[in-house]
Amino acid sequence: NRPRHYDFWIAGKNGTCVKAPKAGHDGKDALLITGSEKLFTLSQTFDVKNDQLYYVRARIKKVENKSGEYCLLVSYAYDKKRGACNRNTQSVRFGEPDAEGWQIAEIAVIVPENMTIMNTRVCGKWMLENDRVLVDLMEVYKIDDGHAVPVEIK
Repeated sequence: NRPRHYDFWIAGKNGTCVKAPKAGHDGKDALLITGSEKLFTLSQTFDVKNDQLYYVRARIKKVENKSGEYCLLVSYAYDKKRGACNRNTQSVRFGEPDAEGWQIAEIAVIVPENMTIMNTRVCGKWMLENDRVLVDLMEVYKIDDGHAVPVEIK
């Protein structure tokens, strides 16, 4: 029930990820993740160019949460889909909630040499069974001559 182009992984037996129509930032669709007691990863993949500057942004909104830690992780892979997890993987935590409760994690990255795929992930751990988190659709922009151009999902 989640949007196309997203992958969801959990460690353990608990935890779900479902589409939440019009529940996201600006009334767009979001994903609702519930009760992942150990770890979860929600990921998207983008085609990118090496040595290019990109801006990545993700939003979460905690709904009745009592626990959990969350971050945005950016990693890369070769065009043969071999991961390069230990090569320039970057992460950033989500900031304080805004007036509507959304927390933003954002990062500017330069794609390493020979990498052609960017994996963006919202990662979480230590949620309680009834905890719920809304995750907005992730955004990736190519920064070119001072302009931010949206990158299409792979």
